[in-house]
Amino acid sequence: MSAQVKGTTQNFIDIEDIRDDVVIMRDGSAALVIETSAVNFGLLSEREQDALIYSFAAFINSLSFPIQILIHSRKMDISNYLNLISDQLKKQASELLKIQTQKYYEFDVMAQAAASSTKFGDLMVYINYNTAGFGESIVFSNNITISKGTLLQGDVSGSEKYSIVNMVDNSSSRIAVTIGYNFESVPSWGNDLPTNPTQLLHCKIKIQNQSASSGISFQQSLMDGQEYESNNSDKYNPVIANDTDDISLPIILSSFTGEFYDQGIILKWKTQSEVNILGFNLYRALSDSTDFMKVNNSIIRSRGNSTTVNEYSYVEVTIPMENKYYYQIEIVELNGNRKIGKNITLRRTNNNHGIPNSFKIIGNFPNPFKSSTEVRYQIPKESFVTINIFNLLGQNIAILVHENMKAGYHSIRWNGLNNHTEHVPDGFYIIRLSAKGFVMCKKILLLH
Repeated sequence: MSAQVKGTTQNFIDIEDIRDDVVIMRDGSAALVIETSAVNFGLLSEREQDALIYSFAAFINSLSFPIQILIHSRKMDISNYLNLISDQLKKQASELLKIQTQKYYEFDVMAQAAASSTKFGDLMVYINYNTAGFGESIVFSNNITISKGTLLQGDVSGSEKYSIVNMVDNSSSRIAVTIGYNFESVPSWGNDLPTNPTQLLHCKIKIQNQSASSGISFQQSLMDGQEYESNNSDKYNPVIANDTDDISLPIILSSFTGEFYDQGIILKWKTQSEVNILGFNLYRALSDSTDFMKVNNSIIRSRGNSTTVNEYSYVEVTIPMENKYYYQIEIVELNGNRKIGKNITLRRTNNNHGIPNSFKIIGNFPNPFKSSTEVRYQIPKESFVTINIFNLLGQNIAILVHENMKAGYHSIRWNGLNNHTEHVPDGFYIIRLSAKGFVMCKKILLLH
């Protein structure tokens, strides 16, 4: 049996060995290295940011041993991905699939030459936009960012070849972007202007009104005579800038569904992004010829400005016993504007009430919740049922149900206490239902 060979450098470090991702220290202790994924914190809503902070704080406070956190970041060029998304969005016929999970409208300014073997110098770009969708004077209001595209990359001995010299409001509905070539004394150092469309600039504008269109176009008359070759003396002539981009801005509502629950109906909807949305109202009619009546007593508040998916639900407990129900959801903006998002029709069948045909956590209402939430679930046959609450560390902090249950629809309330009747911190938790080999989990959010 051969002896383990130790390198000389190992005599000067505290690590004895590494086995199966566990670091064995020379003093006999052990350490575990865990790699976690990253999250774009800036793209989360305020509530999600708070929940993430609280969950992380709870995790840190639960540790009884020292840890070392190493953060590694790197720059990535995602311009090709952004171009692909932009192209697919223009080609997409389905309005639902046009939804972007962000509150900004992004596009590229492309450039090309009619003939090869030209190098470009200083350039001016004038872009018109729809003030109904983006507001007025977007540079002054800091609602636009512009970055250099592929054509403007490159340096000479560490000095950039091209710079975005200036960006101003040319009018309340137009911006002017000045691009400077920094080595006009050496025209041969300039970048080639290819004969195929290539990214010159990437633009990102904050959306103010999602019901409007983008209205993006060039102001060709102002661009004539202001596009130079790399000697900054010869001009490109003529300049053709007649492309337009006037598609609808992203809508926020991606789904609106309903299902029967015992003697009531659960309405659920999902948004892909929310900008300046106050909340939602729900309306019901019993036929397609009668007026819609408002269901909720007070407005159902939105989660605030958000670029992530948000899910909502509302339970109408007492409804007339009809065979068909018509629902519509109304989106209420902060400025008071209202618009109908979607309509759905629900039909009652024999399986809509009485005995359910499957195990299921129907949901918890409300979610997120402050002090308590009602967990609703269904049992298709008499079974021994266990419902637990787990934190994100996998610890079982509360047992809500642990008994034999009859078939039917049931509910249990959780008041945010653990098994020791102590209040748990804010953050995400997991509801887990298990019965007769069936297991289902659902994430919930507590915000005091």
